[in-house]
Order: sequence, then structure tokens, then C-alpha cells
Amino acid sequence: MPKRDSYFDNAKILLIFLVVFGHFIQSYIDMNLFISYMYNFIYTFHMPAFIIISGFFAKGIYEKGYIWKLTKKLILPYVLFQVIYGFFYYFLHGKETFKLELLDPKWSLWFLISLFFLEYPAFDI
Repeated sequence: MPKRDSYFDNAKILLIFLVVFGHFIQSYIDMNLFISYMYNFIYTFHMPAFIIISGFFAKGIYEKGYIWKLTKKLILPYVLFQVIYGFFYYFLHGKETFKLELLDPKWSLWFLISLFFLEYPAFDI
């Protein structure tokens, strides 16, 4: 097993903290100008940093079966959780019809779709 790089582990921990902290202070941005600036500062870099770190660990991009592996790892969980969210909104929020909106990611599921297209070899620059 390859040795883990503590630099990237610590960077991910810091970014996860910033995501949680950003969501925590989101309700207070209208009350304080400093919190508003801090919120905007965090949201200018934390997701691009996650994407860069995720791309750094992408491997096997030109191997046979990579697209299928990527699909199983990212698209299937995306579809599964979109269905779960559809049922959640239908049963718990009393929506009149069940809607499966695959092109409208719920909550943080947009990150799975983004990673799929960022790691897809056709978009390799």
C-alpha cells in the first residue's frame, strides 16, 4: 500500500472544516459585514481546491475500462441519491407527484457530476 501524503490529508481536513464553517456562518451573513466578507472569501477557493486535490489523485485515466469504473464510482451513486431525494421530497414534503430530476442535482450531489466530467478523458487538456 502506498504511503499517504500528510500534506494532502491536512489540506482536505482544512477544506472540510471551511465547508462546515461556511455553512454555519451562512445564516449570519446579513447581520455582520465581517462575516459576509469571510463567507465570500471561503467560497472563492474551497471548492476549486477540492477539485484540484481530487484531480491530483485521479489515476488510470487511459486504462481500459476507466470510463466504466468512473461511472460506477460517481454516476451510479449520483443516480441512487437523486432517487432517494425524489422519494424524500415526495413522501416527507408532501409533493403531489414523484419527480426524478437527474439534471437538477440535489444538495451536494453536483460535486459527483462535476468530478465525472473533470476526470472524463475526453475533456483532458
